[in-house]
Amino acid sequence: MVKHSLLSLFETPGTLREPALEEERAARGWSVERMCNELAVLIAKSYMAEELTFEVADTAMNWLWPYSFKAGTAYLAEPCNEIYLAFDAGEWKSASDPAELDPEAAYTRPMLEKLLAQDHGSSA
Repeated sequence: MVKHSLLSLFETPGTLREPALEEERAARGWSVERMCNELAVLIAKSYMAEELTFEVADTAMNWLWPYSFKAGTAYLAEPCNEIYLAFDAGEWKSASDPAELDPEAAYTRPMLEKLLAQDHGSSA
């Protein structure tokens, strides 16, 4: 039985509660890779539905990176890695970007639309 929504494993403003995450992962019988993927898809969908701000979603994705390494993986699984990179792209403008460019709108949203259209799903 699922104890709570996976998003409840993040505290505002996106701080990962690792002990609770590990407990939930074990209860579901999921690998670290699956937990990261399920959370990443859920974060991306919640962000795109405007249920999470960019800052909260980006911070949550940034917490998944060290969690996956601490838990023994040497990489972020897909689609978690691509979702991580989509949020990363929205964090800053390159020197060649026009001053008025919003990197979140120009990079993150289109990347996530493409990724989520691939229906990675989320059973979380």
